Amino acid sequence: MTLYFGDEAYRIINQAGFHDAVIFLSSHILQPLVALFVSLFVGWVIPRSVSYEALGLKNRKLYEVWNFGIRYITPVLVFVVMLSMLGVVGH
Repeated sequence: MTLYFGDEAYRIINQAGFHDAVIFLSSHILQPLVALFVSLFVGWVIPRSVSYEALGLKNRKLYEVWNFGIRYITPVLVFVVMLSMLGVVGH
């Protein structure tokens, strides 16, 4: 059985030790997943009033732009970066 991890497949399967595999998994899979879940949590779970107060912005319109970005733009971009790091898109 062969696992495919994009351009890194040969190095991961044939030449990598445990340390290399852990580094690959943490930097290419876990970190983008954490960023995705944090952006989804901040954008969709935390009440808007709490995030507005925590940011301390004086301008409500600036907060609305930030909120739109954290809800819709950030998760998509983080997902695209994760796919790119795995070699699914780009290259």
